[in-house]
Amino acid sequence: MSAYEHNSRHLREVLIVCFNMKKSAAEAHRMLSDTYGEAAISERTSREWFQRFKNGDIDVEDQHGI
Repeated sequence: MSAYEHNSRHLREVLIVCFNMKKSAAEAHRMLSDTYGEAAISERTSREWFQRFKNGDIDVEDQHGI
């Protein structure tokens, strides 16, 4: 596996794909952890982003400091 440089925006883009696939935040976090290991965001952060998506905020820019 090639080295992965942590990119939070990319991880949030993957989260929104998982959200649109009807995955739970926990499932999405497991997928990110399996794929990116230590570079993955926390499960809590995944849940916070999923809540934003559920509330209609689908902008993956980190305007709220998450």
